[in-house]
Amino acid sequence: MNDALKVILIAAVTSAVVQLLLAPFVHQFYGYPMQAAEVPVAAAVGETVPAARPSAGPPPAAAPTMTAPNIQGMPVDEAREAFRSQGIVIIEDGAREDDTARVGTILQQRPLPGAPMAAKEIRVIVAKAPQGIEVPNVVGAEGTVARKKLEEAGFAVTVDRAPAGEAVPGSVVEQQPPAGAHVAKGGKVRIVVAQAATVEVPKVTRKKLPKARAMLEEAGLAVGKVRQVEDPELSGGTVLRQSPKAGAEARPGDRVDLVVVAPD
Repeated sequence: MNDALKVILIAAVTSAVVQLLLAPFVHQFYGYPMQAAEVPVAAAVGETVPAARPSAGPPPAAAPTMTAPNIQGMPVDEAREAFRSQGIVIIEDGAREDDTARVGTILQQRPLPGAPMAAKEIRVIVAKAPQGIEVPNVVGAEGTVARKKLEEAGFAVTVDRAPAGEAVPGSVVEQQPPAGAHVAKGGKVRIVVAQAATVEVPKVTRKKLPKARAMLEEAGLAVGKVRQVEDPELSGGTVLRQSPKAGAEARPGDRVDLVVVAPD
């Protein structure tokens, strides 16, 4: 091989090597992307080339969080129907007596209204009917004492009369409901008081008409005719006279006529 050919070959090889080594820098300078076949110079000399990082895009949108609706105060069946279409399940977690709420009404809920729901379910406490007040035993007690005891316990009392027979006159011989039963506060309790063949008419003069009526009924008597008159000293509604008079004997159910001061 002559000298001229050797020079041409050396020049060609040198040019190729130079292009191979300088290509990454030229591309970087002009902003050209590197082809897959192009290898950075660092790789050629054995250095580790960091892997290309993927371009960072916007973060995925978070799924919307469902919050618990307010179902307190709603009947549990109505709440189930209202939120069935949303897939919300309402679970009864217990019941509590509450005389201010209708039976079956939701008193409490978990999660609370407006709180995030981890699952589509709400646990509730519902109102149940109060068991009521236990009726005390008043059979054998004196009628006035029995009535007071029942009224103080929260019952409305009605009093009936029956012949005494062998019972002590004025004592309670029967009660309904019986002792131990549970009755709602304000419920009625009926007592039957033994009535003697005759009763003594109580003194009701100088009493207001409502008080006089209660005293006569307690004795087993009733108010008869009521006549009103003027009186310069006593206030309206005060009993001036009665007939029969106080202390007289009367049969159970007899009526006592009253003269009452006219309203002021």
